[in-house]
Amino acid sequence: MRHDAHPVRIVSSEPLSHPNPYVRLFYGALEHEGFDWVGTFVPSRRWLRAHAGEFDALHVHWIEWMMRSEPDCFRRLVSMRGGWRIVRLMRPLFPWLQLHALGRFCAEARVRRKPIVWTCHNVEPHEGASWPVRAAFRRIARSVDLVICHDESARRGCWTRYRPTGRIVVMPHGNYDGVYPKGRPRDEVRRALGLPLDRPLVLCVGQVRPYKGVDLVCEAVARLSGRVALLVAGDSHVHAYTRRIEDLVRSLPDAVFANRHLSDQEFADFVGASDVVALAYRGLTGSGSALAVLTLGRGVVASDWPFFRDLLRGRPRAGRVFAPGDARALAAAIDDLLGVDPGEREKAARALAAGLSWSTVVAPVAEKLRTLMAEA
Repeated sequence: MRHDAHPVRIVSSEPLSHPNPYVRLFYGALEHEGFDWVGTFVPSRRWLRAHAGEFDALHVHWIEWMMRSEPDCFRRLVSMRGGWRIVRLMRPLFPWLQLHALGRFCAEARVRRKPIVWTCHNVEPHEGASWPVRAAFRRIARSVDLVICHDESARRGCWTRYRPTGRIVVMPHGNYDGVYPKGRPRDEVRRALGLPLDRPLVLCVGQVRPYKGVDLVCEAVARLSGRVALLVAGDSHVHAYTRRIEDLVRSLPDAVFANRHLSDQEFADFVGASDVVALAYRGLTGSGSALAVLTLGRGVVASDWPFFRDLLRGRPRAGRVFAPGDARALAAAIDDLLGVDPGEREKAARALAAGLSWSTVVAPVAEKLRTLMAEA
């Protein structure tokens, strides 16, 4: 139900068509609370001045991605005859110009009384945090009116590292109910992949990146001496790491690396064909992947970081945590979780995810946003 006859209009750094369903789930839930997503913004003062009358608040998601957009001056130069040559010469100045533009953008937003909201998905980028990106995190933190974190550990980390100027609200990460189609029959999916039908399947799903510890999962599966099969599924753009995972998977007796971008149907198929999903992250602030696979009824074995520890606390049938970076501990945790009856694992995973419906988790954010807009 709407709380206001005139919904608050929000523009964000990410479109509703973002590959992560989180974006549309979040704004879909906010819509029922009286907030409308009305488009995306460009982090420049020029854009802000041109569109200030079209929205009420700005919402920043992944700062590291936002920083990859070119400054206005570069875009204008490229459109000029021979401008690309000047851009090529000026390329070393690109980070400085980005940060300058971001600072002017934030200052203009404050002058125009346009509150800035930041969802701190990561306290810092997972990989390759360059100095411009770190500086952009600090710049946003100094300008923000409201920060959204997904658990208490993220709130503490955000406060300790950035001391943001605005309030911080904790919103548990919502589930992925209704996002994925029904998976195809388990045996059909396994046969198509050339995987055995007679033993448990461990799954690593999503982008294959070093911080996700896929190599550690391969080592743990090797320690289980052929008692489980392995499926690694997802695209990878870190070429050296991709080659390493290909070599590790080839060394295992029953393992497949489906190195490609997954459709929603493939994601559902692969999760449904698995018995346990391994999340061997070397570090993280939060994980949408965990909520996605739990929503689909699969238990998880996850690194013992605060987010996973809090998520799985009191839910031993839905998952286990293990000492980060320890392949032996990971293998033992997989073995332990596989000892739980499959039906009980699925029931516990679905129950955990069901308790994190978006209509429930978004409520504290909506309350803080209404207060913020009343004060703006």
